[in-house]
Amino acid sequence: MDIAKQEPADLNTARSRDLAELPGIDRILARRIIVDRKLYGGFNRVEDLVRVEGVSPALVQSLTGLVKVQPPETRLFAPRLRLGRAPEPSEAAAAAEPAPPEPATFFGPPSFIQGHVVLRNEGEVTLQSAFLRLENSDLRTPHGVPLEGLRIPTAIAPGQQLRVTVNLQIDPTTPPGEYHAELVTADERQPIVVQVSENLSLAVSPQIVSVPNTPAARTERRIVVHNSGNVAVTIGDLGAAVVEERDVVCRVVRETVRKTEHPTWDEFVGTASDELKKSLAQVDPVKIRTKSQPVRLEPGQTAPVDLEIHNPKNARRGRRYVARLRLYSVTLIFELLPDLAEEEA
Repeated sequence: MDIAKQEPADLNTARSRDLAELPGIDRILARRIIVDRKLYGGFNRVEDLVRVEGVSPALVQSLTGLVKVQPPETRLFAPRLRLGRAPEPSEAAAAAEPAPPEPATFFGPPSFIQGHVVLRNEGEVTLQSAFLRLENSDLRTPHGVPLEGLRIPTAIAPGQQLRVTVNLQIDPTTPPGEYHAELVTADERQPIVVQVSENLSLAVSPQIVSVPNTPAARTERRIVVHNSGNVAVTIGDLGAAVVEERDVVCRVVRETVRKTEHPTWDEFVGTASDELKKSLAQVDPVKIRTKSQPVRLEPGQTAPVDLEIHNPKNARRGRRYVARLRLYSVTLIFELLPDLAEEEA
């Protein structure tokens, strides 16, 4: 068959065997194209073919002139139009240029940006999903590639109009600010404004730092910090953390039983209560400082941070203590652990 003399195949109506006759497309790939258009309501342009697994931009380029697209009848409306019919325009207004749709606003941190659009199906078949192109945008996906389209898994019956929620996930290091783009479906465009908020987020390893429980001792430990947010952070002296004894209730009960041979219930409760009050008396805080200069991390940057941990002077040997300290979005845990011989004693 002379492909050059054939009418370009319509990606939204061509049969599987017709697609399989095109250069670079086998039966498996043709079947994937059929499944994709059934699931997402068809293609709006030939370039949308790259969303099918196994189709590269080079393959789409090689099919120029051999395929075409008659877009499915899906229409996108600005949210302001969903509230009701506008009044009938006057002759002067009818002759004027139609007003452009108002931008829809999307907002949130990079991991969860949310907005709403109104979709109406003006075709004759139910759309199991809609695919909207995203144009004129500097936004990128978490994998670093341009954000070119959105799939909305909402079934829309013929003649039905739905207000749907659209979620965007973008590169977590995208700086806070305002980004402009357009959602495109068929021959309609909807301008959107994406407001990216500030996101302070860190990942720390290890998150639990263990040091010997030696009163007034100074211990050095290194943690590795990754800035997974979208603004720069500076890590300096972390401050002081309140110390709590671990398993204090179990220890007090055990010691009370051991010290009292045949206590009555009232004696046991009274003795245990007194011991517990003494044990819960506040121990001096643990002080955590950076060993050198403060460390500044840009979004996406990872760096080691050396810490100096100063134990409280009045911590009792042979006991286990824990202190928690908030570092932006992460809670660091510092354990003061006794030597095995001290713990058994």
